[in-house]
Amino acid sequence: MKKPVFVKFVVMPFRYAPFASALGAFCFVLEALIPAGKTLATAWFIDTAISIVSGFVGISAAASVASAASAASTASAVYATSIVPSMFLLTAILAYEWLNPNAKNLIFKRIELNLRQHIRAGTVDKRARLEYRHIEDSDTWDLMSRVCKEPETKIQHAFNIILWAFSFVIGTVSIMGILMVYAWWVGLLLAVFCVPVFYLSIKSGKKQYDAEIEASKFDRRHEYLFGVLNARENTEERALFGYTGNLLKAYKEFFGKARTIRVNMQMKWMARSKAPAVLIGVVMTGVLFALLAPVVEGRMSPGIYIALVGAVNTMTFGFSWQLSYIADTLAKSNEYIKDYDKFMALSEVEGACSAPAYRMGFAGFDVLEFRDVHFTYPRINATPESGEIGGETNADNDDNANDRPAILKGVSFTIENGKHYAFVGANGAGKTTITKLICGLYDNFEGDILVDGVDIRMIPYAQRKALISCVFQDFARYQVSLFDNIAMGCISADDAGTTMDAGASADADAIEERVKRAATAVALSDAASALPEGLHTKLGKIYEDGTDISGGQWQRVALARAAASPAPLRILDEPTAALDPIAESAIYSQFEELSRGIATIFISHRLASAKLADLIYVIDGGAVAEQGSHDELMAAGGLYAEMFESQRGWYV
Repeated sequence: MKKPVFVKFVVMPFRYAPFASALGAFCFVLEALIPAGKTLATAWFIDTAISIVSGFVGISAAASVASAASAASTASAVYATSIVPSMFLLTAILAYEWLNPNAKNLIFKRIELNLRQHIRAGTVDKRARLEYRHIEDSDTWDLMSRVCKEPETKIQHAFNIILWAFSFVIGTVSIMGILMVYAWWVGLLLAVFCVPVFYLSIKSGKKQYDAEIEASKFDRRHEYLFGVLNARENTEERALFGYTGNLLKAYKEFFGKARTIRVNMQMKWMARSKAPAVLIGVVMTGVLFALLAPVVEGRMSPGIYIALVGAVNTMTFGFSWQLSYIADTLAKSNEYIKDYDKFMALSEVEGACSAPAYRMGFAGFDVLEFRDVHFTYPRINATPESGEIGGETNADNDDNANDRPAILKGVSFTIENGKHYAFVGANGAGKTTITKLICGLYDNFEGDILVDGVDIRMIPYAQRKALISCVFQDFARYQVSLFDNIAMGCISADDAGTTMDAGASADADAIEERVKRAATAVALSDAASALPEGLHTKLGKIYEDGTDISGGQWQRVALARAAASPAPLRILDEPTAALDPIAESAIYSQFEELSRGIATIFISHRLASAKLADLIYVIDGGAVAEQGSHDELMAAGGLYAEMFESQRGWYV
């Protein structure tokens, strides 16, 4: 949004909560008129009261006691009638001052709730649509931690401050207008002192936000350690390894650094604010003494003077503290919206949030081919000079580009529909990187990845999702029901965008049948039957009736999710690491049986599982070093045979 900052903070509340925002603005306008109205009402009341008292004194001095009493009674009735309007006006203003904060709290809470519904949902949606390279970048995570943490509160607060600033200006101008009737030089004097205060506050706000950026880096670290020290799933290892003391020390260190940055900045802000506050207080006191002259000369009534004393006192506080706070907050809000714009400008994947489009995409494929593929993980550019986060640094303009090691160096292979493949190799050989490229997490490779001769980058993302079902080593554990955990693999969309079970009817029975078959395929049925509510038991402990399951069972849940998918290519990227070799072999055998007629890729360090594959690709040094069946590779006596023989000793 290429708009001035204050416009952005006004536009968003009015877009998502128009009535509440208009009502809130109206409350601030009324509040702005209160100081002048209160001053005039107070002066009116005091001058009328003085007139009443003066009338009583004059009557008593000029008449006898009897006639004075009669005349005083008449005067009292007249003056009492004249004072009632001023009393009523003053009471109404005081009542509004009491009611206004409560009304504003309700109004702005409504604005915050509406913003939460749209702005927070928007940031979550944006995160879901980001290119994968941003997810693996620490600078982007720092940016997201600043932007996505209660964004609706920050935007609503900035909107509040803008209205407050508007109210402050109106209120100050109205009081100064009254003052300048009696002393024109007051406005000029205040301007001389207020402009520097505002300027210093703007600079202070920017510095405070910069300090907040620095502190947030330590926040992310101490918040992570806090989670490790308190998370339920870490209880056993905390007790076993006794690392609490060391982690607590690190937690205190990071927390202390963040706190020190904020305290130092706050102290500097206080020092900058105190000096102008004292100076403005002295100036405004001098103004009050100077205004005694018009009172003595009769150009100003005592009521106006007394009322102005209270108004000037309030204005002094406003210039001393509120002005600096408003300027400081607006400056910080300005920096926040810059970060917000940076975050919203990060590159996205078109169709990232779309469900797999099975009907529009692949009911199957013939050949997936890697042809001389080279890949290096991108470097993320987050330099202060560019002011951008998330821009890829190309080799042409990056002096250090050659420092980034290439992960894949001319990889070529083919995957045919209906066959089973295994990718083996040492850690860091590039096996998981190949999986990420097939899944479309990175598109910045050199060479060709073709699906039936079509460049995979030219295929719409929703259709690419329909091609693949994958279980990664660090699979997700969703604390929902077991059924929903598995059924996530069935989520799909047709060309109308409706939810359906691809390749079958969209009704619940078809989905339930697919979930049950998937659970059976990975030997999860018996464990599901033992749960309190079977497949519909909630997993995890965020529910009162939630149930914990073992790490091995969680892995079977992830495998069942992949098995439930109708995708024509299934990839298992070492998801069975927590299982023993026999259980792993049994799972792979069952999965291979379930995947008859479907292409599968197994990635595992345990080469016994690779024997199930029709073809084995040995990855070494970022390229395919060997390929063939288990028997062919063993007969060749190469790298695969050496690896297999070294593992044979594990079981002898």
